[in-house]
Amino acid sequence: MEAEPALRQAHHLDPQSARVASELMSTLTRLGRQPEAIAVGWAALPRQTSHPLVPYHLATLLHGVGENRQALEVLQGLLAAHPEYEPAKKLKHRIEAMGPTAEGTPKAQTD
Repeated sequence: MEAEPALRQAHHLDPQSARVASELMSTLTRLGRQPEAIAVGWAALPRQTSHPLVPYHLATLLHGVGENRQALEVLQGLLAAHPEYEPAKKLKHRIEAMGPTAEGTPKAQTD
């Protein structure tokens, strides 16, 4: 996909941009490169304390590959900073409802 190099450059030039990091994560995911998308999310996470987009996107990706414990940890931090962020509350509830046996079970793409 042609957008990837441009997004990587934009992310390099403006690592504080939640929108650019999230777009890069989305592009990598569409290319079937979830581990790279997750790595971008982990790298961007410390810089995204004021915006919920990257942590939510990272938690969604982690949940999608069955890393529910890590997804919950990211969601806990997100909800500590943004307690009224409804998509995060819904995802957290969905993961918790799966119970402790859900770890390591890949799920279909979530919202």
